[in-house]
Amino acid sequence: MRESSKHLLAKHLWDASEGCKQEMLRTKDVHYILDGGSLIHQLSWLRGTSYTHLAERYVEYVKNSYPLATVVFDGYFGGPSTKDMAHVQRRTLPGRDVQFTPDMLLSEKKEEFLSNTTNKQRFIHLVGNCFEENGIPVQHAQGDADCVIVQVALQSAVEYTTHVVGEDTDLLILLLFHVKSDMKDVFFSSSRASTTRLWDIRSTQNRLGPNVCKNILFAHAFSGCDTTSRPFSVGKCVPVKKLQNKNKLFENSATVFLQTNSDHQMIAETGEKLLVDIYKGNDGDTLDKLRLVKYHEKVFTGSKQVQPKVLPPTSAAAKYHSYRVFYQVQEWACLGTSLELMPEEWGFQLQRGQLLPVHTDIPPAPEELMNIIRCGCTTDCSSQRCSCRKVGLSCTTACGQCRGISCLNSIDDASHG
Repeated sequence: MRESSKHLLAKHLWDASEGCKQEMLRTKDVHYILDGGSLIHQLSWLRGTSYTHLAERYVEYVKNSYPLATVVFDGYFGGPSTKDMAHVQRRTLPGRDVQFTPDMLLSEKKEEFLSNTTNKQRFIHLVGNCFEENGIPVQHAQGDADCVIVQVALQSAVEYTTHVVGEDTDLLILLLFHVKSDMKDVFFSSSRASTTRLWDIRSTQNRLGPNVCKNILFAHAFSGCDTTSRPFSVGKCVPVKKLQNKNKLFENSATVFLQTNSDHQMIAETGEKLLVDIYKGNDGDTLDKLRLVKYHEKVFTGSKQVQPKVLPPTSAAAKYHSYRVFYQVQEWACLGTSLELMPEEWGFQLQRGQLLPVHTDIPPAPEELMNIIRCGCTTDCSSQRCSCRKVGLSCTTACGQCRGISCLNSIDDASHG
């Protein structure tokens, strides 16, 4: 999913909240929970600085900015993850592998160094050890760091006013779902330097209402997140607005996806019915039928070739999208602590050590269309020089001069041979 769509959702939630200023927390005893993956990018790196000195700069930065803090780092070697595809999409050409020691001088640009996963993990361990030696608690997530960050925040909020600092909108969504009324105040702010927004979670929950917050995990996952696809032309804010307007179909669908005992058939049928509604189909329509109807409409009213992406998804593609949504909602709901589902059974496949999405279980076109070869013969297509005849296929209307009619390799001619 594009980062910009997440930011639009965050802006929508900001508009729905009362908002507050960072200064509101200055006089409070606040426990900060820091997203370590985002934190690593906060400081500039100077070449010629030792790695130890660089780690000490992070310690100084955290102590000066967040007097009482816990840092949670992502684990990059904890095995296959459902976020593998998101990591692949964001990854640039990796920098070289640097076998550095703490006293070695930095010679790489920060972006190049951190683009190498091995370098990043080694540096995280160096910084993490330096934090702990200076009294700053550190946790290393084995799975999704967002779940661990929110777990730590919820534990903190039993005793302390808690402020989560991170870059991912997923953190805001999880807090809106999980924070309870009997906890201390919880706040969230983006670590991006370009924004000073501070969400008061309880205030935002009150303004959104319990119906939205109860179903917000489903709304976020169904409209596209790091592990699920974003239906084309469906904005991130659409599901939230439907919940705010108390759309019964959307509410009922969210309930099905939040139930732990929902089966594959129930999830596939519920997801398809909701997508038909989102793409303005009629009751009883299937996505495949609606896709054909929308194709005809665009052909009849447009003058350009219809791109497949602008059509509703196929039923097969929607099924696997819904499976992944269910898996993600369940993982977020339990924060990964008691999840018994296997990702390979819910829309993912293990390939080359990575969990990647299953897009569909049907071919992109019927076999007879996939096997069409276009010849450009100027004769009667009677010899093996005809590319269609050479592979045992009849000529078709796609062929050059013969058009599958005026030659000896047409379907009619072959049927009489």
